[in-house]
Amino acid sequence: MGMAGEARPNMAIALLLGHWMSLIVLSLVCTAFGHVLLRWIGVQSRSRLETILYAGGLGFGVLAWALFTLGMVGTLTKQVVLLLLVGMALGAGRDWLFLKDFMGLARNGFIALKGAPFQAVVFCCIVGFLLLDALMAMAPLTGSDAMHYHFTVPYVWAQAHRIIPVFWTTWSFFTGQGHLFIALGLVLGSDQFALGLIYLGGVFTLAATFAFARRLLPLRWALLAGLAFLLTPIIYWQISVAGAPDIWIAFYTTLAVILVTDALAQTDNRRLLLAGLFAGFAASSKYPAWSIPLVLAVLVGFFTRSWRSVLLVAAPAVGTGVYPHVRNLVFTGDPFFPFFMAWIAPMDYNPYTWQSVLGSTGARTFQLGVKPLVAYPFFMVFQGERFGAGHYFGPLILSFTPFMLFVWRWHNIYRVALLFAISVFVVNTLTNQIARFLLPIFPVMLVLALTGLEEATKRGWWLTAVPGRAALALFLLVGGTSNLLYAKDFIPAALGLEARETFLARMAPNYQVAAFVNKALAARPGKVLVFFRHLYYLRVPFINGNPDTSWIMNPQRYGSPEALMHLLQSMGVRYVVKAPGYPTPLQDAFERLERNGVLQPFAYTSVEDFVGPRVHREKERLPVTITRVAETR
Repeated sequence: MGMAGEARPNMAIALLLGHWMSLIVLSLVCTAFGHVLLRWIGVQSRSRLETILYAGGLGFGVLAWALFTLGMVGTLTKQVVLLLLVGMALGAGRDWLFLKDFMGLARNGFIALKGAPFQAVVFCCIVGFLLLDALMAMAPLTGSDAMHYHFTVPYVWAQAHRIIPVFWTTWSFFTGQGHLFIALGLVLGSDQFALGLIYLGGVFTLAATFAFARRLLPLRWALLAGLAFLLTPIIYWQISVAGAPDIWIAFYTTLAVILVTDALAQTDNRRLLLAGLFAGFAASSKYPAWSIPLVLAVLVGFFTRSWRSVLLVAAPAVGTGVYPHVRNLVFTGDPFFPFFMAWIAPMDYNPYTWQSVLGSTGARTFQLGVKPLVAYPFFMVFQGERFGAGHYFGPLILSFTPFMLFVWRWHNIYRVALLFAISVFVVNTLTNQIARFLLPIFPVMLVLALTGLEEATKRGWWLTAVPGRAALALFLLVGGTSNLLYAKDFIPAALGLEARETFLARMAPNYQVAAFVNKALAARPGKVLVFFRHLYYLRVPFINGNPDTSWIMNPQRYGSPEALMHLLQSMGVRYVVKAPGYPTPLQDAFERLERNGVLQPFAYTSVEDFVGPRVHREKERLPVTITRVAETR
């Protein structure tokens, strides 16, 4: 037993190191290939770091496009993906030599930190927390939205070797660029590798945040901006265990802002073009992210008074951002499925699910009017659970908003970036008031806030600067402590000190239900209909039957037992799982099928599962019943 116990952590660590070596190689391939494209566009940066980030952004953007193409033509296999990556590596040619800039960047960083103990300490903290989050990212997947669709839909694609419509979760049509990276990891055989790609997006975004901060701030303040970014709860949660790929949107948004501010200062059309490409990559990730290229194009038009400049941003943004909508158009006829289905295809319209999805794309407390709009910035921080996890951003930006006024007149870069961030915030306020959708502008807003504080400090306004610096120090202390406390639930599983099954039973919602279904129905023919939310760990053929999220389960059409039975037969459903009951709109029809003997008891157990959000740690014992659909003649 002792040798087996020692072997498990050793194997887990070896696997972890293998994943990270593979991720590093993938990053180098994409960056080298992206540099070829960067040279072709003709954009040169004054900063090695910015050049690396532009090249990496282009390389990963092209990789996403290629994965989408492979998925649509049905060749999304491990062998073809590896050939693609080899082709990118060979296509980089002599641009592999560009990677020596990494060495130059490291050398310059060492020189800058030498003899600067404060900066060195902050840098070491950044590296330490990056390593901590990297370990967390290697724990088995437990994120709620991730187990519902972020990972479940790419897993379906990986099993099918192609991108297919998944109507049993309407959220599958909201997937975009980041989900293609998840699919890449799953095609290569590892959800840990997929989680690592999300973490990698966090590393790139941290570097982009630092690069933008160096435009406005001295080194010590830019490092503090990077550390504050990393220790913000929504950031370390997103890049480590959440399993949501939205951090890639923040990366591309930050690069686009840097490029637009440069282009406006230098009248550089090539930078506008590259900004448009990156804005499109951001928009391709989810519907609300289209505010990014829209606002950038409007700002460029405002500052240049040139339609040509606007088109230089807008055209490439549409070109790189439109492919998820092309997919949706091909599969449903509605490029923004399901929002226009009532008019485009009324025969396939599901009003119940449409209303449910619409309600989920806006805060439950969404209101328009002068008072709610003015209060939103405060409520999203202090009552964040009502506004899409707004409290996970912390209070820094709200607290430092007055400082931002100090900088307005002195920095043109600052002025453009602030107008951009405010405009995106206004769009969010007027359309959904879900705070987590503001993640793409968080790096920019954080840097602007700290620039205001630094300006107040530099000018000797100690009455405001001292409390501001104390607030920043307190935030870093609380953020670092909370990150450490949060990590303790995940690090043992990542290092193999806690068995995977034990960890998932303890931390993953609905995992025990899924494990029971897998065991009871292994190798049995037919599909199983389930109603619980967290689907990723199901390993038998299944269909989500919850009408809140499944476009298939239209209560108006299948509210009678006869119609429902016909649907089950047409979908090849042989089993139905209650855990603990049926969804309310279809409850009567299912219960009547039970009473009529159409649904017959097959297997039963009880499991311990979460009640409400996992963060509240409330569990109770729940019954799980599997019924078998009787054969009819």
